[in-house]
Amino acid sequence: MYIVDTDVSIDYMKGIAPAVNLINSLENVHLTTITIAELFFGAYNSPKAAKHLPVLFNYVKSFDRLTPQLWDAIRFGKIKAELTKKGIVIGDEDIFNASIALSYGFTFITRNVKHYSRIKGLRVISPA
Repeated sequence: MYIVDTDVSIDYMKGIAPAVNLINSLENVHLTTITIAELFFGAYNSPKAAKHLPVLFNYVKSFDRLTPQLWDAIRFGKIKAELTKKGIVIGDEDIFNASIALSYGFTFITRNVKHYSRIKGLRVISPA
């Protein structure tokens, strides 16, 4: 089971082969509502929002969606505290996505492997 990060989602919607090939080869692929929020921010913030929004709606509808739960928030706090004590800065959205992946035991699909590999126990793969 897998969760797709924002960067790979954008690559997929752009038709970039490594992302398309990887995601299409897998079963049980999910998006978090956090990633969906980031994607919609990008679309609405774009001067080409009218072009991007229909593509984004279709993309989001094609995946199961995971919403953060209480246990994900607890795990988020623990991970952020551990990283902060080590002087490692990772965005809250990224930590929340990692928390969800860890809670479900899912593998996280991202191009930012170096970034996410700092989160203990998170399995990460990249389309590249």
